[in-house]
Amino acid sequence: MKITLINASPKKRGSFSNYILNELMPLVKTETDPEILSMSLWDDDFFNDLCSSDALVFALPLYVDSLPASFLRFLMHFEERLKNSPADICVYGIVNAGFLEGHQNRYALEILSHFCHRANLTWGGGLGIGGGPFLHGMANVSWKFSAKRPVYEGLVQLSDVIKNGQALEKDLLITPKIPRKIYMAAANHHWITEAKKNGLKKKELYKK
Repeated sequence: MKITLINASPKKRGSFSNYILNELMPLVKTETDPEILSMSLWDDDFFNDLCSSDALVFALPLYVDSLPASFLRFLMHFEERLKNSPADICVYGIVNAGFLEGHQNRYALEILSHFCHRANLTWGGGLGIGGGPFLHGMANVSWKFSAKRPVYEGLVQLSDVIKNGQALEKDLLITPKIPRKIYMAAANHHWITEAKKNGLKKKELYKK
């Protein structure tokens, strides 16, 4: 079984999408090692890799309740490609958001499922992860840590259906176990710090 993991983040390096795929990789290992591809170059080799796969897992960030524009353009190209070379592929999605709540990703996953329907691919379901920056910032902390454990359990559940060529009964929308007030305070501190690095004052962030 050939499983291909695709980092669909527009971020060139240090993305949460790349991090989460590296965490998923050992969980979906079968008789052949899965590979992680980036979307930096849509050449024939890239599309051939996708079309020869049994399962594709796209990982990407949430952009305004939707998918990144670069990824939407890719899906349009991929759909055209599949018209000439139909493929029997099961597609899965992992969408992460800066929002704490995992359910914020539901519409992005729905868009990906609609693409599969249009392209005659099988939609295997997706994992919507909240608190992406928090989880990425705690990359060195064990998944056994209570705040991260729900996300890891979601990864395990997704990996099981991927390896068995099955589909989730419904999308998994996971929220890390962290109080919302604490998350918001940490997020606000982060943005204030970033603003100062770029020569802005705190009050300028609240201008209307």
